Amino acid sequence: MLTFAELWQIARFGAVGLIASAVHIATAAALLKFWPATNELWANLAAYSVAFTTSLIGHQYFTFRRRARFLRFLAMSLCGFLVNNGILITALWAGLSGLEAIIPAVLVAAASSYLLSRVWVFSK
Repeated sequence: MLTFAELWQIARFGAVGLIASAVHIATAAALLKFWPATNELWANLAAYSVAFTTSLIGHQYFTFRRRARFLRFLAMSLCGFLVNNGILITALWAGLSGLEAIIPAVLVAAASSYLLSRVWVFSK
């Protein structure tokens, strides 16, 4: 059974994740709208880079309230990015394009990072 503190931490993690995901999607959407020739993979890479900073700051100061082990956070984020791109490539292969392909990739990658963050990146 999860304690209230653990549930509250998961809620904070979700809030930061939603904000970082929104930043990711908004950045990708802006790139695809204002530079329509941009490939989804390049738009996704740029958007992921912006969301990385949002996520790092949010998780350090709101979710876990301690400094991240930066190299671990970077490693976790890069693994998340690989998952994200694997899903994106699969979605593109399946015929989706634009945000229809990017949104599921963002959501799955975000959901998979909580446990790693808690037990490895922000461990005491």
